[in-house]
Amino acid sequence: MDSHPQSLSSRALACCLGLALSLVSACSSVPTARPDLERPQSAIIQSALPSIVLVVAELPGDKYRFGAGFYDASGRVLTAQHVVAGHTRLSVLPFRPGRPSYSPMDGGIRRYLFENTRELIRASVVREDGVSDIALLEVSAELTERPGLPWAHAEAHPGDRVFALGHPQETPWSFSAGVIGALQYGLIQHDATVGPGSSGGPLLNQRGEVVGINVAQVVSLPVGLSFARPAHIVALALGESSSATTLDLSSPTSSALSCWRAQELALTDVAGCFDWDAEWAQVMSIVQEAATFVPEGELRQKILECGTDTLDKAAWIEHRRYHVTRALDPSYEKSTVRSADPDPDDPELPPEVAKLVAEGLAEWKESDPKDTSFQADFRDPKRLRERLRLGLRVEDTRRVAPNLEWVLLASPNSDGTVAHFSELYVRVGDRWLQRGMPWPDDVAKLPPAWPPPIESFSLQRKFSLASLIKRAKAGKPCLSQPPGTSGPTPGGASGPTGRSGIPGTLTTRPLASGT
Repeated sequence: MDSHPQSLSSRALACCLGLALSLVSACSSVPTARPDLERPQSAIIQSALPSIVLVVAELPGDKYRFGAGFYDASGRVLTAQHVVAGHTRLSVLPFRPGRPSYSPMDGGIRRYLFENTRELIRASVVREDGVSDIALLEVSAELTERPGLPWAHAEAHPGDRVFALGHPQETPWSFSAGVIGALQYGLIQHDATVGPGSSGGPLLNQRGEVVGINVAQVVSLPVGLSFARPAHIVALALGESSSATTLDLSSPTSSALSCWRAQELALTDVAGCFDWDAEWAQVMSIVQEAATFVPEGELRQKILECGTDTLDKAAWIEHRRYHVTRALDPSYEKSTVRSADPDPDDPELPPEVAKLVAEGLAEWKESDPKDTSFQADFRDPKRLRERLRLGLRVEDTRRVAPNLEWVLLASPNSDGTVAHFSELYVRVGDRWLQRGMPWPDDVAKLPPAWPPPIESFSLQRKFSLASLIKRAKAGKPCLSQPPGTSGPTPGGASGPTGRSGIPGTLTTRPLASGT
């Protein structure tokens, strides 16, 4: 390395910073850009992002380290040597537009890696220099698009505007801007915010050219990293109109993932994830069945009139849409009043219904999962919100009919194991909607060895029958009224652990896994 770095051109300096003496030859093969062409900041970032990768180094003891890297002209990846030091397995995650990412408050890099494990591509170290803290990685051939970043021609000077790209503080594919403060011995000093996860990422000038590789910072934590919700998310959360949408219902997989994420943020979009007509049919089937358990007369007639008003269905759907939007909202959770579990010894229940309730409670108790399982967390909104921040991914799908498809989802437990559950999606027009409580015939089509759905109609039916009959005997509307409304909307008494008795009216369910 030259002993007078201040006399080097910025391109030579980039070589010293980026490849060290043993890798200088790679600089000569990197594409170059016009030295006189400054570009808009947004254009620089958008064109550079596809060149950035997330480098993941698995370490002994089930630990991992992550950092940034970027493609050179040969399709290899440049990164910081300390990112890959001591690895047992090395992978890179290429850039993909539209891939959801999360702030540290919402699960950060751990959640991001869990959800995108299948997109990780194996890599290996070709060269490394511990003195300069630079490593060159070879990526497996399955990665076809590798846009290399150009190296700078013009000299870098104190006061020049620069951009640092990487994954600082668990914020994938982000950038910060700053200025060059000085050209130190073998280093460019700048104040663009960097942090853990930035190491190995490029430092770009205003022409989008690489002037160096970020390898270190003086302070241990970045400053000025804050997070804000986008305007369209705020609008959706407040129930206001927005031209943007968070949902992709074009396939069962995209429906499951986008609906879960909308549920997590309590967005009104989530109300569009369900086949409400199917749920209403379940309500009406329970009404008809409940009438058969009571003698002919006024009580039976009252039950049979349930849902016959032309406005009942619209009001029920409107209430359901509101309910699933607020299911994980802490304020809604605290204000929701849940009734006691159904009692099979209740003298007001017909013997046949009391027997069904007893069977349902026994079935519920037998299937009650351990505290670390997904199902247990599912029944507690606070725990479910924490679980969702760990990530969620689709493991498999199975088409069982032209318009029906089962989806197998995976969610990590806090102890490192993974829980699985199944959801059913039905095609309605050009959308794939979730069938919150699959019919028994649907469950019969579940692939062998797949876990059952969190909820099923066969179990909820038993509690709903009891709820409906008790409401009728008490002179209450069979379709309850939510706070702030005057018209009839379905609710029903709660089943075990706060589940609502009428199908599709659960108070703690996230939408994408069945309401």
